Amino acid sequence: MLSYSREELHEELRSVWRKNPTAAGDAKQAERVVNQAVQIALTGLPPVAVYSHPFKGKEIFRISDPATNIVLNRASRILRSGANVKQTDRTTTVKRISKILSEGARHRVYQFDIQSFYETIDLSDVWDYVDNLPSTDRQTSKVLRSFVDLCSDNSISGAPRGLGISAVLAELSLREFDLKLKSLATTYFYARYVDDILLITSGDEAPLQTNELVAGLLPSGLRLHPTKSKHFDLAAHAKNSPASESEINFLGYRMAISEIRRTEDERLHRIVSLDISSKKVSRLKVRIARATLEFLTDGKFSDFEDRMKVLSGNYNIVESRWRRRINVGLYCNYRLVDADRSTSLPAMDKFLRAWILGYGGTLSSRLAAALTPQQSARLIAFSFEASFRSRRFYHFPANRLRELRKCWVYA
Repeated sequence: MLSYSREELHEELRSVWRKNPTAAGDAKQAERVVNQAVQIALTGLPPVAVYSHPFKGKEIFRISDPATNIVLNRASRILRSGANVKQTDRTTTVKRISKILSEGARHRVYQFDIQSFYETIDLSDVWDYVDNLPSTDRQTSKVLRSFVDLCSDNSISGAPRGLGISAVLAELSLREFDLKLKSLATTYFYARYVDDILLITSGDEAPLQTNELVAGLLPSGLRLHPTKSKHFDLAAHAKNSPASESEINFLGYRMAISEIRRTEDERLHRIVSLDISSKKVSRLKVRIARATLEFLTDGKFSDFEDRMKVLSGNYNIVESRWRRRINVGLYCNYRLVDADRSTSLPAMDKFLRAWILGYGGTLSSRLAAALTPQQSARLIAFSFEASFRSRRFYHFPANRLRELRKCWVYA
């Protein structure tokens, strides 16, 4: 059973120091931090400073006090285990969605987005919910109550982004909402990833009433985004229907849905083509630009080349929550993409070639001028499509990978 024992808090500290070696201390410092953490776990969080910085119109928060951090990390781990908090498995969920959408039947698809999700969570309400869970021990309840008070004392609205405990509390804040939506008589399929919601029905209900129902089921303070929430119908079989009925962008995938077709054995079905979403393609391009800027600043071509390996290939990282190695990267993150039908993969190759040759704008031109012909040829040899098809894998030490990714950490 997970607890706040000295040994487990010491392991939390080691985990933090492994992720950030520059913050690591000696045995004497570790003992001091763990002693403080043991006391915090018993009495609650002290009035420590909470820092923030803006990012994409939001505030990202951090707590510099190491003892407070490892207690919050421990509380997060205990909550995840005791309350069985799990995020949606992307691959499994996308497979299920694709299978449902391929059925030759009428469906209505709703997509909802919770506006300013983290900032509008009522932490006191979430604490009340967590405190009443049979799995919540008294120490965790006390730690969470002091966390709520710390946020209030620092005039933080909602759950502070950037802290691991906030992600757990955000999931718990919508647990009853999830259960209610799943249990609706009209619900055919339901999935949520943080603040993005997908609901598939038979199409017999009134869309306006469904929108109002979903909005009304949200916890106090939360609102649906007025422009990002939408719905569309997948019509029943009819002659002369359009070649492509619609598309969904969810969990990093773009799902293009065809008209209903008839198979040789007279079964009706739709073709669902999976590709990387345009939002994720844009993120890759931003990261290439960030890597370029870093190279133009420090002149380290080997770092730039390795960053292209990271962006176009696959590698493994240590997942700190469960302390296990997991594979991530282009293929690992988008393994369901149909490479033969993908437009995103060849588009990324075209973008990269133009970028290296200086046809992508001012920053691209500066890069082309800085590269030798040999360096340019080595970079042009990278191919997102070829790497995806071959499932190309690279190996980097943890410290090296951390250094390479630092230039785009929030991009």
